[in-house]
Amino acid sequence: MVLKMEYTIDRSSYRRHSEIEKEDDDETKKFGHKLIKKLAIQSIASILIILMVFALKLFKVQNAVEWINQEAKKDVPLPILYESAKTKILELYAKIQKNDEEKQNVENENSGELDELEAASSIQTDISTEPIYESAVEGVNQLSEDAKYVKENYKFIYPIKGQVTSGFGVRQSSNPIVTPYHSGIDLAANTGTKIQSALSGTVIKAETNESYGKHIMIQTGDLILVYAHCSKLNVKVDQKVKQGDIIGEVGSTGWATGPHLHFEIRRDDRLVNPADILNFEE
Repeated sequence: MVLKMEYTIDRSSYRRHSEIEKEDDDETKKFGHKLIKKLAIQSIASILIILMVFALKLFKVQNAVEWINQEAKKDVPLPILYESAKTKILELYAKIQKNDEEKQNVENENSGELDELEAASSIQTDISTEPIYESAVEGVNQLSEDAKYVKENYKFIYPIKGQVTSGFGVRQSSNPIVTPYHSGIDLAANTGTKIQSALSGTVIKAETNESYGKHIMIQTGDLILVYAHCSKLNVKVDQKVKQGDIIGEVGSTGWATGPHLHFEIRRDDRLVNPADILNFEE
């Protein structure tokens, strides 16, 4: 006798079991993906924050570093901390840019003032006419000795009679054509006023340049007398002149702010104050 055993398969139960296992697998995968994504975001955020802190320390923005350190100690989700830090850094970057622009503007202004000062210092003379300046202490002593020597050995007459508008030595002016150190004395007079030679001598220059304009240089012994900013020259190089001869006329040529005579005395290429030789205030 053969017994037949029949097995009844509950297919609906099998399907339910398979679906549950599949759902569990999907949940596991989703959880794994979320975990990986979260770890990746946190890692990237951490790296960005470290880089931001390093950049801020590099720029020496101490208050921002302290702020981030304080926030990092709080129980704040990384995405929120990251966004807050990013906002703070953008604000600080804008501040740094503004400070750099202000610093650059100040440097440009200072550079412009230096350029004006350098231009002014080069106005009065060119290389061929630039006198030799002594150091401060030696210069004062030498200036006094030279003035004494000139007064004892030469008898001057006034080249013109006029009001002193700028004396010898250091001076201040906002006008860029006015040099910070004046090598002579300026005597105001109308254009065309006759200029007479203060001493007898030989004309060594009668020419025009940018700074002195039309000017004359006359040598007498170890002295050279300069007459600058003339409107007209009445002498030529190598011409002998006598004291009192009319050598030119007052003008405002070259770097001049108005008609005047720039009168200069040099001894062995050292400057002498004309006011120590003649009393121009009389």
